[in-house]
Amino acid sequence: MDTARIHSTPFALAFVAVFLIETALQRMGVGIEPLVVTGIARMFDILAILGIFTLYGQVFALGLSRKAILPGITKGILWSVGFAGIAGLIGVCLVAAGINPLRWIHVHTPDQPWRIVLFYLVGSALGPVAEELFFRGMVYGYLKGLLRRCLKPAWAIGTAVAASTLFFATAHSGASGLPLIQVIGGIVFCLSYEHGKSLSTPIVIHFLGNAALFSLSLITRHFF
Repeated sequence: MDTARIHSTPFALAFVAVFLIETALQRMGVGIEPLVVTGIARMFDILAILGIFTLYGQVFALGLSRKAILPGITKGILWSVGFAGIAGLIGVCLVAAGINPLRWIHVHTPDQPWRIVLFYLVGSALGPVAEELFFRGMVYGYLKGLLRRCLKPAWAIGTAVAASTLFFATAHSGASGLPLIQVIGGIVFCLSYEHGKSLSTPIVIHFLGNAALFSLSLITRHFF
């Protein structure tokens, strides 16, 4: 991958910063609209990670080199189109078999229009950016670099994918929907990052994937 090894100091500082931000806002946000609290937490997570890695001159190690951002976005769109095509084909086959695939999508969406807008903003924009910075940019990148010291590249990548995906799925264990979605998502995000050589690739996939799931959930709730 076109990224350097992440150093332990910025990784540890950013990890602790995110933990403190999430913990503090959970305690301080009692009585406040949960989506607002989550949105604020994600913004601070993004600022903390980028700030610390900038301070240590390691932003490029997160997969954010300037020359790779635009190509990464293009690859993210192509990956998303490919997955949409596969999902659509599977959906058509299920419908032909008399099965409604939309009933399998269970993402709890709000009722009020302003909450729906906020839900999309936090879940489809701020969330994917913060989570990809943390889980793929930081955790996956750090583990892969660490494991390459004692394992062959393929084994280091595979182990880092498995470990970071387990962490990602565990962190979402209380969220709506099937855990399988987070497992598949974590693997896809890691592999697209590895292939695209830019964190913008999984960010785009994550953004479009969440937006699609939210939209399908709204359609399912109102029309099925």
